[in-house]
Amino acid sequence: MTTPVEIVREVSTLGIKSAPLMDAINSVETGQELKTTVTEMIEFLRRGMAENNAIGLSGIQIHAPVRIFVMKVKEVERVCIDPVIKYTGSDLTSYREGCVSFPGEYVTTKRYKKVFVQYYDETFTKVECWLTGLESICFQHELDHLNGIVMFMRQSKLKRAMWLKKQEKIKLNRQVHA
Repeated sequence: MTTPVEIVREVSTLGIKSAPLMDAINSVETGQELKTTVTEMIEFLRRGMAENNAIGLSGIQIHAPVRIFVMKVKEVERVCIDPVIKYTGSDLTSYREGCVSFPGEYVTTKRYKKVFVQYYDETFTKVECWLTGLESICFQHELDHLNGIVMFMRQSKLKRAMWLKKQEKIKLNRQVHA
């Protein structure tokens, strides 16, 4: 059986966007079956977070191109289905982020200190709330994954170009050794 760690290590989320879930979940034809699948996916995301010592993991990172992620900051876990940011505060903060898709690599990004978000939880109940601090940063990072954005894309053009060149070398190296 493939583990969450193996899946996260092999997937590249660059440019891949995910599809909304709630319309399909609310469908009479597919709703119950999809709810079971989503519940299983949530457990897989939780295991993946634990195995990677991560505070967030998105569906796209486990080859599930749907709009879902799980995050756990300071013992508060949030399962976020079809998440959106409705409003932001005006203040930005700089934060050194890592990502399980790019182990050992970190970049300093600018994120909103405060965001008002909307999502559906694991019981498919709508949640709306303000997030601040690390919860706000994590939510924005995971939402970026769902929108096909990885943390390196939030860098200057020069840093982004250097990262893309590095990724091309890694890809070529994998092809040579495959």
